[in-house]
Amino acid sequence: MEGAVQNVFVEIGWQGPSVGKDTMGTYAADVFSFILRQSGSRFQRALADFGYGQIKPSGVVDAETKSAIEKFERERKLPPTGQPSDRVMREMTDMTGRQLD
Repeated sequence: MEGAVQNVFVEIGWQGPSVGKDTMGTYAADVFSFILRQSGSRFQRALADFGYGQIKPSGVVDAETKSAIEKFERERKLPPTGQPSDRVMREMTDMTGRQLD
């Protein structure tokens, strides 16, 4: 060996529960995956990723999501409504570069 290893990269993949052994687990994993692909969930994930709150992507505008949206609106000099309006979605898309709808 010529030198010390600086970085190690390990890739781990999980395909989900076995449909043959865990039907309910497979169904739950499918539902969860569907929820995370919804536009509300992507929006919530973007809010969390960019520091607007510790939001669990659910697709539901709960108190934490409303607070995060208000914080985002205040920073962007928008009227604070706490709602994922078209303007808020456009501003968040522009800021993050992510497709949220």
